Amino acid sequence: MKALRNRYGRLAGHLLALILSVMASSPPLMAQEYGIIDDVNIMSSPQGPQIRISFTKPAQYIGHTPEEESRQLFIDLRLVGAAPTDVLVPQQQQLRIRPTAEAPLTAVSYREEGRDRARLELSFNRAVRYQVSGNSDFRGITVTLIGEKEPQTLIESPPEPLASPAVEKRVAALMEEARKTLVDDRNFAKAVTLYQQVLDQPANSRSREALELLGLARERLGQRAQAKAVYEQYLRRYPTGEASERVRQRLMSLITAALPEQEKLREGKKAGGKADWDIYGSFSQFYLRDTLRVDDTPTETTASAFSTDLDLIALRRSSDSDTRVRVTAGHYHDLMADGDGDDARVSALYAEHHDREIGWWARAGRQSSNRDGALGRFDGLKLGYALSKRIEATIVAGFPVESSRDSFNNSTSFTGVAFDLGPFADNWEFSLYGIEQEVETLIDRRAVGGELRYFRPDFMVLGLADYDTFYEELNIAMLLANWTLKDETTVNATIDVRKTPTLTTHNALQGQTVEDIEALRQLYSDDTIYQLASDRTAETRTVTLGASRPVSQRLRLAGDLTVMNTTATEASGGVEALPATDDEYFLNLQMIGTGILNGDDISSLGLRFSDGTTAKSAGIYASSRLQAGKNWRFYPRLRVDYRTWKTTGQTQWSFGPVLRAEYAWDKVHFEAELGGDWTNRELPDDTERTTGTYGSIGYRFEF
Repeated sequence: MKALRNRYGRLAGHLLALILSVMASSPPLMAQEYGIIDDVNIMSSPQGPQIRISFTKPAQYIGHTPEEESRQLFIDLRLVGAAPTDVLVPQQQQLRIRPTAEAPLTAVSYREEGRDRARLELSFNRAVRYQVSGNSDFRGITVTLIGEKEPQTLIESPPEPLASPAVEKRVAALMEEARKTLVDDRNFAKAVTLYQQVLDQPANSRSREALELLGLARERLGQRAQAKAVYEQYLRRYPTGEASERVRQRLMSLITAALPEQEKLREGKKAGGKADWDIYGSFSQFYLRDTLRVDDTPTETTASAFSTDLDLIALRRSSDSDTRVRVTAGHYHDLMADGDGDDARVSALYAEHHDREIGWWARAGRQSSNRDGALGRFDGLKLGYALSKRIEATIVAGFPVESSRDSFNNSTSFTGVAFDLGPFADNWEFSLYGIEQEVETLIDRRAVGGELRYFRPDFMVLGLADYDTFYEELNIAMLLANWTLKDETTVNATIDVRKTPTLTTHNALQGQTVEDIEALRQLYSDDTIYQLASDRTAETRTVTLGASRPVSQRLRLAGDLTVMNTTATEASGGVEALPATDDEYFLNLQMIGTGILNGDDISSLGLRFSDGTTAKSAGIYASSRLQAGKNWRFYPRLRVDYRTWKTTGQTQWSFGPVLRAEYAWDKVHFEAELGGDWTNRELPDDTERTTGTYGSIGYRFEF
C-alpha cells in the first residue's frame, strides 16, 4: 500500500509540474476552440449498454435521426449560455472509441452548426437499435443500445371483480385517504397500513391498484426488501398489462440498486489485477487561408496560417478507480508579414482520479466548469467526496482563465464549496454552492447559487440561479425543460436571464486606458471601481420555445422561436452608455432526413427569419453529409440571406456556398474545405459587392 501511495504521489507530482510549466510558458492564442465533449463512458444497465457522453457546459437535447436504428446516429443540440468570444472557426472534435461486441461504437464527433447549434455523430460498425435521452443536468446525452426484440402486444388482465356495495364503498374511502397520506402528507408508514387494509377486504375493484401502491409506499419508506416481495407478488398475480410493465420496471430498479456499482464495459482491468493505460485522441495540422475583395479593388489576403492541434486523453480504469489525463492544446503559426504573430492555446490540461471504493475524486489543472459556482475555464483544483449515497461535497479553488489564449495568472483567485443532494423521491436532485473571487485584494465576485433538477424519462427540468451577494444582483437565472410526448414529439423551452458579461469587478476595465485592476486603482477609488463594474454590465434576456417531431424513421421536422433583448448600460468613467435593444425575434424551421440522397447521408433544409433592432432578414440554408464508398465523405452547404436595414432602407443579398471533403485512410483523415461569402449591398447611390473566400487543407490523425 505504501508503494502504491508513493507511485500515485510521484505521478501527481509529475503531472502538476507539467501542468504548471505548460501554463507558465503558454503565449496567447488565436486558434480554434475544441468542442464540448468532456468524456465518453460505456456502462452496463438493465436495458442494455449505455453510452454516456458528458459535456463541459449545458446543452439542450433537440432531437435525433434516424429514429430507432442505424449505423450512424445524429443528435442535434442547442448550446446554452453566453457564446464564446475568442473563437475564430469552431474545431471539429472527434474521439475514436474501441468497439466491443456489446457496444460496437467506433467514434463520437462534435461539430457546431451555427451560433447556438451543434450536432453529435455516433458511428457504429454495424446497425444498432437505440434510445436517446438528455441527462438530468443538461450536461450530457445517454444513448441506450437495446437488443433485437420483437414488439410484444400487452394483453390486459381481466378487471377485478366487484365486491358488495358496502365493501366497495369502504375501500373507496380507504384508497382516497391513502392517496392523500402518500402524496400530500408523504406519511409512507400510514399509507402502508391503509393499503394493507384495502387488501384485507374481500377481493374488490381496487385490489390490484392497492397492491401496486403498497409496494410503492414500502419503497418510499425505505423497506426495499418488502417492496421487492410485494412487486413480485403483483407480477405473479397480474403478469400482463400496462400497470404490470410499470411494476416490472420498479422491481428492476430495486434489483439494480442492490447490485454493486455498474462496471464500465470498456475495462482496463486484466488478468492478474493489473490495469493499463488506454490512450486515445487526435492530432491535426491544417493550412488556413482567407481572402477578401471589395468591388474592383485588388484581392487582399486577410489570413494565412498553419494550425496544429492536439486532443489527448489517457485513461486508466480498474475495478475500484479511474484515472484520467487530458491535454487539449494548439499552436497557430501566422504566415502574414503584417499579422499578429504566432500564438498557442491550452484549452484543457488536467489530471483527475476517481476512487469508487472510498468515494472521492479530484481534478487538478486547466479545466472548464459551469457548475459548483465556477463559471467557465480556470486553472485549479476540484475535490469531491461522497458523504452518503445522497450527499456529495465538492471544494473548488483556482484562478479564472478568460481565454484559452491566456497563460497562468494568479492575480485573480477564487474558492468555493458545493453540495450535490439527491435523488429524492426518485426524481428530484439539488445542488447548492457558495463562492468568493478576489482580484488584487478587491472582491471580484461573491455568489451563492444552485440547481434544481427534476427528471422522468419523458420530462425533465433544470432550474439554475446565481446571485451575487456583494453587488446584490442576480447574475444568472435559467430554466430549461424538455418534454417528450407519446408520439415522440420533443418540446423544449429555455428561459435565460444573465448579466452580459458576467458581473465581476473586472468589468470596470471596459473602455479604460489601463489593462489591470491594480493600475485602475491608481485612477479611481475602490468604491468607484465597483460602480464602474456595475455600470458596464448589461442584462440579456432570452426565451426560446421549440419542438422536434419525427414524421418517419428517417425524417424529422424541427423549429423554434427565440425572443431576446439586452438592457442599456450607464455612462461613467469616461465611457459612453450603450442603448438597450428592442425585442429581437428569431424563427428557425428545419427538416432533417437521413438516407434521402444515398444510404448513409444526413441532409438538412431550413428557413430562418429574424427581426432585430437594426435590421430584418430572411434566409434559406441547406447542408448534407454524403458518404461515397467506404472512404470518402462530402459536406456541401449553401446559405442565401436577404437583409433590410430599418433606418436606411438599404438591402443586401448574401450567398455562401461551402464544400468540405474528407478521405479516411485507416486512422488518418485528410480534409479540405473551400467556401465563399459573396454579398451585394444596395447603397443610396451605388452597389457594393464584396467577395470573400476561405479554405483549409490538412489531416487529422486519430489514435
